Amino acid sequence: MSPRRSISTGDNVGIRYEQHINQLLKNKGFQPKTIISAGATDSPNGFVNHQSIQFPIEIKKDLSADFAQIELGHK
Repeated sequence: MSPRRSISTGDNVGIRYEQHINQLLKNKGFQPKTIISAGATDSPNGFVNHQSIQFPIEIKKDLSADFAQIELGHK
C-alpha cells in the first residue's frame, strides 16, 4: 500500500467507518479475518467473498468523494 499524498493520514470518521464495515463483513463470514482496512491508500478498502472469489470494494461513509476520486470503476 502506498499512502496518498493528497489526504492526511491518521484516524478519521471515514477510516473508522471503513473499519466498522470491514468488521461487520468479517463477523458475517463475507470477508477473511486477515483483511485490514486500507485507510487513505490506493489499495482496496476491503474485500467481499462470493463463490470463493474475493472482490475488492471501496467503502464510503457518504456520497462526497475524496479529491480526484469522483468516479469509481470496476473490472
